Amino acid sequence: IILPSSQGKIYGFLRQLMHEWPLDSSFRLVQETWLSFIQPWRYIDYHKHSSQHEEDRLKEVEPRWIDFIADNLLAYTLMFKQLLPRYSRSDLSSPKNAQMVSRVAKVFSQPNLKAMIREIESCLDVPGNAMADPSRTMIGHNKWSTVVKQQMLDLEGVGFVYQPMFGQETRAQVLQFLMLLREARQVAQSILAKHENERLNRSSGFFATLKDLWRSNDFDDYTLEERRKTVSCLDLSLELLANLFELDISQIPDATVYKNQTFDSSFSAATPQRSSTLTPNRTRGASPKFYSGADSPSLGITPEMSRRNATKLTYERDPDLLPIRSSEIVFLVRLLHQYSCRLNELYSVEMVSLYHRQDFLGRLARQVLQPTQTIRTYDKSPGCYARLVETVLPPRISLRRLASKPLAASFLAYLFVVCYMFDWTFVAAIFVILLGWFAVILVKAVFEPFFSTQQQFNGRGVQSQPLRQYDTFNESYVPR
Repeated sequence: IILPSSQGKIYGFLRQLMHEWPLDSSFRLVQETWLSFIQPWRYIDYHKHSSQHEEDRLKEVEPRWIDFIADNLLAYTLMFKQLLPRYSRSDLSSPKNAQMVSRVAKVFSQPNLKAMIREIESCLDVPGNAMADPSRTMIGHNKWSTVVKQQMLDLEGVGFVYQPMFGQETRAQVLQFLMLLREARQVAQSILAKHENERLNRSSGFFATLKDLWRSNDFDDYTLEERRKTVSCLDLSLELLANLFELDISQIPDATVYKNQTFDSSFSAATPQRSSTLTPNRTRGASPKFYSGADSPSLGITPEMSRRNATKLTYERDPDLLPIRSSEIVFLVRLLHQYSCRLNELYSVEMVSLYHRQDFLGRLARQVLQPTQTIRTYDKSPGCYARLVETVLPPRISLRRLASKPLAASFLAYLFVVCYMFDWTFVAAIFVILLGWFAVILVKAVFEPFFSTQQQFNGRGVQSQPLRQYDTFNESYVPR
């Protein structure tokens, strides 16, 4: 069990992490840490090993944990509301994001947890708290009121105004979030139907396999089973959140009505600019700063907007160090990368000299070698802010394109045709390929001057730059 003296520090740390963590699937690590913090009852019996069926079943929270919930009420309510705008900015039709939402919905739907949070909130005299019980005795009122108010004062400051988790304002925010969930469910269902139709219409056989290799760039990053689980997770999240906040799913308006609108500004009030527990020099009594109004980030980003913005991203690092794609053979990429690094290390000076020659040999070299390229990386040295650093890569050899699955499929099909059907030898088939490749390179080198637009640019349209001292090759890095 976490010591009471450390609970406030953990709350501030997790709250700041939720605010600054990137909008990707790695947020699952932060979310699981938070869910472990607010569920200490899961780690009491160390000798009991529950099965997967028991973990999926919602267990009742024992009443003895109400003291812990009261001591950490903001970790349940305020951090839950902080997640809503974050989820609204992400692609909820993605399997990983859908699983994260359903995970939170299952945790807060545990029997008796909602009742205990309501009981604690009923002791607070806050605006909009419809659960306040005027008939509660003074002893019962002071029991939770003093603890929770002191917690809010220490963690959020004097100017903090608490909004009940099950109040009208929070229910309105959850209603808007459920609209996005239902829209994401429709998108996930359409993606699932598309892949199921492609699977049914896909033919079998040798040539069909070669066709699939050619179309490997269009393959989905997730399996068909993961797409089915996405729809199930979104359905479960809709049901659990609607029951938790007593909303009728059938009466949820269509999200397209609010397509050109953003969420209410109060929806972002749970997102801090800087948590008070992480700024010890903050003046006591000063109000914490929150996003509001025009400063609030735009919410309600649809999956279509996310995909459209993703197409505008450009990769400015070494293209040979790109992550291995689904259209590439993994072991060939790594093997050819090692060979390329070794050749570049041994013959880098000769390659640069040959590349910048203006005769016919230089034109041949420019058809084989990669051109000079400026890459941009961030210097993340400890003790300073990350700064953008430009590095010029010299002319070099790159064999990564040989690891392409379509190229390998074409090569195998060529060998099958010429060796099996025309009874050629393997050596003769390889010789013909090399001869054809050299002929293409020779023709391109001959006609290079006719396609050059400016004299100061080389034949491949890249400006020539001298080799610098930091133009070295990293042979220890292997693409993953």
